[in-house]
Amino acid sequence: MRLVTKPGCHSGSKALYFTLTIGTNIFMFEFSYTSTVEDLLDADKALRAELHFRASYRWFAAFLGFFFLVAGILASALEGVSVQFLIWILIGTTITFYFIVAPHLARKRIRANNMQYQDVFVVFGNNGIRLDVLGIGAFERNWEELVYYVDTPVGVILIFDDGIVNSLPNRVFADSYERKTFIDYLESHKRRMEEEES
Repeated sequence: MRLVTKPGCHSGSKALYFTLTIGTNIFMFEFSYTSTVEDLLDADKALRAELHFRASYRWFAAFLGFFFLVAGILASALEGVSVQFLIWILIGTTITFYFIVAPHLARKRIRANNMQYQDVFVVFGNNGIRLDVLGIGAFERNWEELVYYVDTPVGVILIFDDGIVNSLPNRVFADSYERKTFIDYLESHKRRMEEEES
């Protein structure tokens, strides 16, 4: 067994992984870094872009929603209330809320519920994920709780089955090779979980 340590590009950031040379690879990653509210805001923005629409399409959809809302209100005021105009108002309100109001509320909630800086220590092992946040406590997760991960331009985002979202910003990785190795590691656990389910 050989231990490889690569210092990260951010103070206190590092990743460790073990490799057994008997034909099977078992990895363990450890990351120690300072998480910021800006990291969380960047992750939220990247996740919305990755899972929904690209930025230009989001603004077009928001404009369309606002158009439906205003058109429905004006038509109702000029011609009287009808089901068609109420549907326009409903569509406009829903789209406007989803693309404009909801992201704003999410950013506000992230700022209110998180400290400006948090020292974080994360361990990814074969038995699960352990997260230690200085001053908050330790949290352990089984691999079964990880619903999926998203590889974004700002980092790797982990989404759990209870709605909790965690982010590993790019600066925790020493280089692109380490980041790719970590993504492959997550993918291997995802495949293993799918095989166990079937």
